[in-house]
Amino acid sequence: MKKLVIADDDFLVRAYLKQMIPWEEKGFVIAGDAKNGEEAWKLIEREHPSLLITDICMPVCDGLSLIKKVKEAGIPSHILVLSCHDDFDYVRQAMQLGIDDYLLKTELSPEKLEAFLEKHLAKETPAAEAGISTDDLVRLGREKLREDFFTAFTDGANDDLYRFTQAAGLPPDADCAALLLWDGNWLKKEHRLSSEDFTSVRQSFRSTCQTLCTEAAADADPHPLFLLLPQNETAVTGLLCFFPGSRSRSRTAAFLQDFAHQLRTNASRYFSLDPAIVLTPILPGIAPLQRHWLPLASNADSLYYEQGGIYPEEKLVPIAPPDGSQQQLITELLHALQQGTASDKAASDFFDGLEHHRLALADLTVLLQEETRSLPTPWTADVTSFANLAELQASFTAWLRSIPQTQSELHPAIRSALTYIRDHQNEPLAQTDVADYVHLNPAYFSTLFKKSLGTSFSDYLAEQRLRRVRQRLLQETTQIKDIAAEEGFADYQYFCRLFKKTTGVSPSHYRRQQ
Repeated sequence: MKKLVIADDDFLVRAYLKQMIPWEEKGFVIAGDAKNGEEAWKLIEREHPSLLITDICMPVCDGLSLIKKVKEAGIPSHILVLSCHDDFDYVRQAMQLGIDDYLLKTELSPEKLEAFLEKHLAKETPAAEAGISTDDLVRLGREKLREDFFTAFTDGANDDLYRFTQAAGLPPDADCAALLLWDGNWLKKEHRLSSEDFTSVRQSFRSTCQTLCTEAAADADPHPLFLLLPQNETAVTGLLCFFPGSRSRSRTAAFLQDFAHQLRTNASRYFSLDPAIVLTPILPGIAPLQRHWLPLASNADSLYYEQGGIYPEEKLVPIAPPDGSQQQLITELLHALQQGTASDKAASDFFDGLEHHRLALADLTVLLQEETRSLPTPWTADVTSFANLAELQASFTAWLRSIPQTQSELHPAIRSALTYIRDHQNEPLAQTDVADYVHLNPAYFSTLFKKSLGTSFSDYLAEQRLRRVRQRLLQETTQIKDIAAEEGFADYQYFCRLFKKTTGVSPSHYRRQQ
């Protein structure tokens, strides 16, 4: 493997370069990056890289001084200089020193970087023929061992966790902590961006986090170790921190708070994100850390209900399964809609209820879509298209305000009929029964009902019953046949056909997949 060193005082440029192309596929391992020429020279002296990518203007020791040191030391590195439009005089001097090429930062792209490698490094002896150093073999082997550690840690395995931790070069008995970063804006970006663009942005964010970890570790004494966990959830980034050596817990806690603040600052500055970051306590070893991490990761959806900020783990409200209270609140809201009496307060009551009984995002999406399905204009959005509960509430309230304009204009007899249906929908109920209740001719009632709601009486009644069945399938273990009968479906075969027609799956499949 050829070695690469990157030197640039711009944090984002370094992060961008590290993920711009698949370096390992090109035969490179990134030996390190530095924010000034002095740091870069220490790396170069130690690593003797095949390629140096350096900025011209840097603090402490600029790019020209760095290039002179490399040439005077006789280190056979190829050098690519990055510059701005105003740096031409410096670039000319760099060319005289014997650099390979330069690129304007405004024109930096994967294509131009790959063209440089093809022109200047492709014909060199392949790494396999030149021989891979012991350090490189150790580095590559350790990456595989850390993959094994990640798997054991995140899957909950603990029999071999201690051994995997040691093998990965991590101190299993050192003080450690975990940070979980959650930002619903990732969910919005995933809805909005193409798959390729979203992947690129995610990789850039991850590289930025890694760069920040490297700098934070270098500035601390003794040096902590950081590991970014594999990214399985689009809104979640997990980070483990190990603190070998002696230091006080209060000092470690202060370091973590400062580091979390830097993560939030960079996420905002470079990616327009506002993450919520949860910190575990400082724990005495990897096994206690795993016991804290697993429930923390499983409750990550709870951060959808929070604002961006830094939170201790114990403050996180756990996610709970639906228990019927949310259905009751939204049923009351929809009844108010049908009566033309819904208000912002009704919606506020519903969302206040969610604050105290937090649902997983998939459950919340199903709840809103299922409960409003019978309306002429149902709610169809996925809650993950909003960054947080506040955004969802604002959009839902706006949708709610548009509904009463239609519902309040309903004929009084239809409003009365809807109340009657709601109170008796699990009983044998015919259209003539409801027409008699509201004192209308059955034929006229049928016409008025469909004109008012955009659906026939029989379809409306069936949907109300199916809605209740779907709710109960998710909440109860009662036999499906009994649930159907209790909700007004006397003919079980007809119920099964109707259920599959409206949901696309059988009732038993629906229960299992939820």
